[in-house]
Amino acid sequence: MTLPLNPETIAALYEYARSLPPFSALKKMPHADDVEFRVVKDRTRFGWYQRVRGRHRISVSIVACGHTTTLVNTIGHEMIHLYLSEAGLESGGNENVHNSAFRKLAARFCKIHGVDPKAFF
Repeated sequence: MTLPLNPETIAALYEYARSLPPFSALKKMPHADDVEFRVVKDRTRFGWYQRVRGRHRISVSIVACGHTTTLVNTIGHEMIHLYLSEAGLESGGNENVHNSAFRKLAARFCKIHGVDPKAFF
């Protein structure tokens, strides 16, 4: 069975993750009301972060995220991209998307939440 995803459930998960470390210690993490959440059907990616016309957007693929663990990891991953964008630390360009700032914050997320870093990237 696929998770019943919609923008509201993704926003609720975002807010839950925002209330926990490492995100709770980051001053530039916007409230879910300031982020657009989309459910998409993409078999090639779990999710992605974009900044569209100055607004944050997190898209999650309903066909790639079928389990809660996958969804939590995907949201955490995209929240790191969002934070780096907000803080001006995102390097941009596909070859550098997971720059040293991303890897450092991802390592903290993985350690705190018991995620295998090899599966996080």
